[in-house]
Amino acid sequence: MTLFSEAIKIKDGEIHDIIFHQARFEHTFQMNFGNRPTIQLKDHIVLDKKHHSGLWKCRICYGLQITSVEITQYQKRKIDTLRLVYDDEIDYRYKSVDRSAIDRLLLQKGSCDDIIIIKNGKVTDSSFSNIVFEKEGIFYTPISFLLPGTKRNKYIEAKSIIPTEIYERDIYNYQSIRLINAMIDLEESPVIPVTNVFEK
Repeated sequence: MTLFSEAIKIKDGEIHDIIFHQARFEHTFQMNFGNRPTIQLKDHIVLDKKHHSGLWKCRICYGLQITSVEITQYQKRKIDTLRLVYDDEIDYRYKSVDRSAIDRLLLQKGSCDDIIIIKNGKVTDSSFSNIVFEKEGIFYTPISFLLPGTKRNKYIEAKSIIPTEIYERDIYNYQSIRLINAMIDLEESPVIPVTNVFEK
């Protein structure tokens, strides 16, 4: 059976964006198992005293039932450079535990810190985040994303970022890139100049 996961941010004892995680979990469950789950993710997050200080990542894995819950201290990655890689067949619309397709693309990053995945000429995601482009103080995110990230959905709902079509050829029309995911807010993401995006 295919296993899926949710990675949930816990900062100083506060569980972040659980509504968005629950919504994605319910959609994934229904689309893959055919019925709505009765499971509430928040009921499976048990915090110890140590979790009330610092930044933690709660990873919940599930099939028809919750299979594991793990809370680990989170260390942000240092991402300064990005490599363009290409895969017209990749499909990661659900947050599967099996990341082998992405891991194969990561082997092509060379000396860069991470990758930007191009599918059918369009920008999708990095290996672990949704992508946000900035131009003249306005933030845009590709509508051709691979995974519907919870943070991406939150910012779109708040009208903080604008979904738009972004082709590979458009990348250098922007000024900078930020990488966002459940653990990384837009304001916390390193600002990567588009000049630090390298072709294969």
